[in-house]
Amino acid sequence: MTNVSPVLSAFLAGLFLGASFLIFLRFFSKHRTSSPLSSLPERARGKGGEEDEIRLSAVLDHMAEGVIAVDSAKRVLMANPAARKMFGVEKDNALGRTVIEVVKNPAIDLMVEKVIRDQTAATEEIEVYRPDRKTLKANAVGIAEGDGGVSAILVLYDVTEIRKLERLRQEFVANVSHELKTPLTSIQGFIETLLAGALDN
Repeated sequence: MTNVSPVLSAFLAGLFLGASFLIFLRFFSKHRTSSPLSSLPERARGKGGEEDEIRLSAVLDHMAEGVIAVDSAKRVLMANPAARKMFGVEKDNALGRTVIEVVKNPAIDLMVEKVIRDQTAATEEIEVYRPDRKTLKANAVGIAEGDGGVSAILVLYDVTEIRKLERLRQEFVANVSHELKTPLTSIQGFIETLLAGALDN
């Protein structure tokens, strides 16, 4: 597995926490029933909750990173447009289905299962091949099931181009090193020959 730079790791960690918080707020605002405000008339509560939900939806819908929320049975409760695009599925074909049915990748499915079971967080770099080949940096966290039934949140970042550039850089360095090594070896041999007495002859 290729190491991720500290800057990218920090960025992804912050992004993951932010997305998790957004999803929590989104589902909390939809499913809260015990709040004292929920018993007030709609006019008394005002439009704050609705406006917050609209803003949260706008953020999730326009994120470049894929965000998926699942319940304890690994059924997809929410998948933003970026996530659906990564796996080539429509919204109606994602909601209510299990993770493996949507992503069609056993590694991601096992990752989600583990964080739900152990109530922990995990980060992996995973190769997916459908609808096309790409490298994804996957961050998942299991949470105690609460409002909205969310048990795990998965944030996916496409690092395909980053890995491609890294491979190109490595190939370039290897080629340059080889090209430099050949003449240097010849020069070294020539110097050794001179030092051995060829100059006197």
